[in-house]
Amino acid sequence: MKAFILISTIIELLAGLALFFAADKIPQLQQLEAGELALLKMYGAAALGLGAFGLSAWRNYNNEGLVTSFLNAFLIFHVAVAIASRAAFAAGAMPDMNTTYLHGFLALITAYFWLKNRG
Repeated sequence: MKAFILISTIIELLAGLALFFAADKIPQLQQLEAGELALLKMYGAAALGLGAFGLSAWRNYNNEGLVTSFLNAFLIFHVAVAIASRAAFAAGAMPDMNTTYLHGFLALITAYFWLKNRG
């Protein structure tokens, strides 16, 4: 599970950095309007916050309460983003379901560790 926490943390930190600081530089996002880029920056900020939390959970892996809180937060985040991105796709605001698939997959893995951690 410690490796999963580190991998999840790296993914969130990289996504957060890219979306918060350089969303307008990503070729697939260059056509977006200012409001849409602002929303991506907010998503980037959330990903950076979760990444920082994940880094803390990874560094303090022996703290059971912190690891449980990490799993709770990441599970809620990934499920919520998967649901929201599916709704955005259905509304025509997203060109594909890649974000839904990615966060759905990460939610399933997080749920596995969440359930394993409870037992």
